[in-house]
Amino acid sequence: MAKRPARRQTSTPTLPLSGSFPHYLSAIARDLSRRYAFGGEAGRGKTGAAYKIVDVHTDRPFCLKTCSPDVTDAAGREQVRETLSTEVKILRPLSHRCLPAIYDAQLKAELPYYVCTYHPGVTFKRFRLEGRKLPLRESTSAIWSLLDVMKYLHNQDRQHCDLHSENVMISPEVFRDGIMVIDFSSGHRGSDSSPDTFNRGNFAFKPVSDQPQAGRRVTRKVTQFEQYDFAGLGMLLAQMKDSFFAGASRQSQSAYVDFCGALRNGDINTWDAIEDRFLTVLDPYRIWTGNADLFTSADGGPQAISLPAGVGVAVGVAPLAVVNTSAFQRLRGIRQLSFCEWFFPGASHTRFEHSLGVFGRAKSAIESLVHDRAFRDLRSVAQIRGFLLAALVHDVGHYPFGHLVEQYAASRLWKSAAAKEAASHSRHSLWLMDNDEELRTAIDEHWGPEARLNARRTLTKQVPVLSELLDGPIDIDKVDYLARDAVHCGVPFGAGLDVSGLHRALRVVHGGHRLGIESAGVPAAEGLMVLQDQMLSSVYWHPTIRGLICMFHGVLANLVSKDEALFNGLVEELKRCTSEDDAIRSVLRPRVDMLPKKKRESVQRLLSPLVRLKFSDIYVPTVTYAPTDPPPEHLPSDNAYRSIVKDFTHTESTAAEPVNWHNVRRLRTAYIAALIEMGQPADDLHVVIDVPYGKSSRQNLIVYSDRTGVEKDITDISHLKETIFTMPATFLSPVRVYLAPEMHAPVSERISRLRQRAEEIFYERRPLNDHADE
Repeated sequence: MAKRPARRQTSTPTLPLSGSFPHYLSAIARDLSRRYAFGGEAGRGKTGAAYKIVDVHTDRPFCLKTCSPDVTDAAGREQVRETLSTEVKILRPLSHRCLPAIYDAQLKAELPYYVCTYHPGVTFKRFRLEGRKLPLRESTSAIWSLLDVMKYLHNQDRQHCDLHSENVMISPEVFRDGIMVIDFSSGHRGSDSSPDTFNRGNFAFKPVSDQPQAGRRVTRKVTQFEQYDFAGLGMLLAQMKDSFFAGASRQSQSAYVDFCGALRNGDINTWDAIEDRFLTVLDPYRIWTGNADLFTSADGGPQAISLPAGVGVAVGVAPLAVVNTSAFQRLRGIRQLSFCEWFFPGASHTRFEHSLGVFGRAKSAIESLVHDRAFRDLRSVAQIRGFLLAALVHDVGHYPFGHLVEQYAASRLWKSAAAKEAASHSRHSLWLMDNDEELRTAIDEHWGPEARLNARRTLTKQVPVLSELLDGPIDIDKVDYLARDAVHCGVPFGAGLDVSGLHRALRVVHGGHRLGIESAGVPAAEGLMVLQDQMLSSVYWHPTIRGLICMFHGVLANLVSKDEALFNGLVEELKRCTSEDDAIRSVLRPRVDMLPKKKRESVQRLLSPLVRLKFSDIYVPTVTYAPTDPPPEHLPSDNAYRSIVKDFTHTESTAAEPVNWHNVRRLRTAYIAALIEMGQPADDLHVVIDVPYGKSSRQNLIVYSDRTGVEKDITDISHLKETIFTMPATFLSPVRVYLAPEMHAPVSERISRLRQRAEEIFYERRPLNDHADE
């Protein structure tokens, strides 16, 4: 096949209708003059020419493509014949409003030609050089049309490969005339059956790796011809920026330039991605506005649920569909803070309230983050929708005493990944999303299956920034429960939390892979960390509340000990309960009643106060051991705390035992022995050792300096102690020795003596009683 020289098509003004064909077209006139009148030259290249002809019966214009008058030699005309034949072969089977339709063709005639659709406009190049501009609506229509026709070609297994500014026609009347892609002579496919073809087309569109193949025979299924069209689109649209987007907002203009660059560089190379990216050009905040339906009622009006500790939570049809499922409604009976209502009577709020609160915090955080361009560029409408769903359902898997059961598994069944997974409310949330038919249907019908998959990815920490926004150093979950718990507990700590300031400071860092804050947000982040520290020390680890938790763990220890099967069975029953009262009545109490008589009576002393709500039955914190305590005089250098608690965080680690339970048993046995020596007949359930429950260390919060552009760890900036950011809950609570009320009263005046004697026995390393339980 002869190599076709490069052609350059130019556009000239349409000539007035003259009727008669010029002499050099006389061979064609013999075929066409009865039906068409000559309308003048429309454009001419080096070897080909285009003319306007008009149907004499309908006045409809058509385009005649044939040889240029300058081509008079047989070889030149043969080359044009080959070019026209290629175009006809490509265009005949195609049908799209933006492609020329072939109406007639005589390719074997002395002067080969074909008749096709006529476009009344000019080329993109001429439109641009003449300084013409389109309003944004017309520009949008033109670009969508161009994307649509190229997508159509690719779906027909065709590519243009020569999409430059002289091969697309446009009219100022875009809504009337549209655009038209012309000149398919570089069509790469020599045969519909052969896998080989010539790698023709615009050299500038080819990536460096394909440039050596230009003009050579290649395998079309291997060579990425589609990429040539994407590159051509990017270059073409970039050239038309001033004609198309001069009147757009600064954000849209910037997004348009990025869109063109992404096409040119191959960063977006699927039509779904290209269309989605162009929507973001039209609306730079589309990742947010595209989810506006989640916050309005069916008629488009505002709709909100009022909650304490914040403004109303806006909810639309899709969120309400999830909220109204049985799985979500069940959260109305699951308390946010197990046993806290004993000391803080207002702390009877539920996971239902908190889940709605986190959904509201998610909206607030995204409304701020969306102003960070890097965040907009890296996240999609679908990912934001999945994140909002994840915020709403993140706690749907909670069950009565869930966190306390998780703590028991993490400390006592630390070797069993299966037990920890069974106890995990997070895992149960994921399971419900996929397996609870009512919940899954509500999600898929109102949010879409893609939202459910993106929510799962967010909850399993697979979506940079968004996963961290839901579970990270300054996550919305923490923001909501700290503020909400403080309000319901009646403590003043949460009043100064600057949630708005914290959210305004949010931005992406580390190249878009981490969530950080601007330097102006450091005080708000410090306030959140201080609030967390205050709530841990004053509420979550309050001695009375920990006493109740110890009693609950004592019940579990006597019901399941370290038996994984018993533990997993108990957890599955708890997941079916609708409240803590239901859990005690239908799960715990029946199991206690099945214990042997002597043990049953002892365990009932632990369980009964949890049912009767009687303060006098709560175990009393008697002796406290802190990590900073000096060891007793004339005794081993290790203090009691250090002999029990390992020096690392342990909620998710299975590499080593988190708590030295041997020493826990030894310490309890020592106090039992000391009580007996003091005339008090104590047994295993009269003494409970409360061991602090640490949390995994977190990644440090990154602070971005607006002035210097430098990113630093907040611990390099803040005056607060480093561990308040990195290990907020680790070892915050001391080891406490709790005594049953009937044991504490007789020795209340002799606590110092009790402690001294118990420590002497503990450090003597006496053997444990065989029946001692941890």
